[in-house]
Amino acid sequence: MTCALFDKKNFFRNISEIRSRIHRRSIFISKDIIKGEKFSIHNIKRVRPGHGLGPKYYEKILNKKCPMNLFKGEPLKKIF
Repeated sequence: MTCALFDKKNFFRNISEIRSRIHRRSIFISKDIIKGEKFSIHNIKRVRPGHGLGPKYYEKILNKKCPMNLFKGEPLKKIF
C-alpha cells in the first residue's frame, strides 16, 4: 500500500512553516573579517534569527577564505 504523501512529485511547505523560518538559526559574523582571512570558530557563530546562511553550512565554510570584508553582526549570506 502506498501513501499519498510519497506519490507527490513536488514538495511544498505549509504557510506556517514558511513563516517560522525566521525563528531558525543562521550563521552570523562575530568579529570583523578582512578579505582573505579564514573563517573560524572565533569569527562566525550560529544564532537566531534566521536571516542568513543556514547552520548546515557551518562546517563547510570553516577554514575557507573570506572573499570580501565582513563586519561584526552581519548575517552571512551565500557569497561563494
